[in-house]
Amino acid sequence: PMAHVLAGRVASARGRAAADVDAALASFERVPRLFPGNEAVAAAGFFAGETLRAARRDADALERYRRVTMEYPRSIWAARASVSAGYCLLQQDKPAQALQEFQRARQLFPGTPVAADALNLNTIAYRLY
Repeated sequence: PMAHVLAGRVASARGRAAADVDAALASFERVPRLFPGNEAVAAAGFFAGETLRAARRDADALERYRRVTMEYPRSIWAARASVSAGYCLLQQDKPAQALQEFQRARQLFPGTPVAADALNLNTIAYRLY
C-alpha cells in the first residue's frame, strides 16, 4: 500500500502542472480502494492534501486533512493533517481556526516532533495575528 503513496509523492514532486497533480491524486486515491482500513490510507489522505495545498487548492486540501483527522483520529497522520490544515487556514486568513488546528495536533500526540512543530506554529501565528 505504501508503494502507491510513494508513487503519488514522486508524481507530486515532479511539478505543479495539472497533469502532475492529477497523477499524484490518482495514486493516493488508489490506496483506500485497494487497501481499506490500512494505515496507508491515512498517509495517502494526508499526502493528497499536501499535493492540493502545494497546488494552491486550499479548500480541497482542507477537506482531505479533515477526512484524515475524522477517520483516523489516533494516527500520527491525523496530527500532521491538523498542522497542515492550520497552514491552509492561515492562507485563508482564518487565524483563530488555524490556532485550534495547531492545538489539536499538540493534544493528539503530545511529546512528538509534530506536537513540537504545532507549538512553534501556534506561537508564531498567535504573535502575528
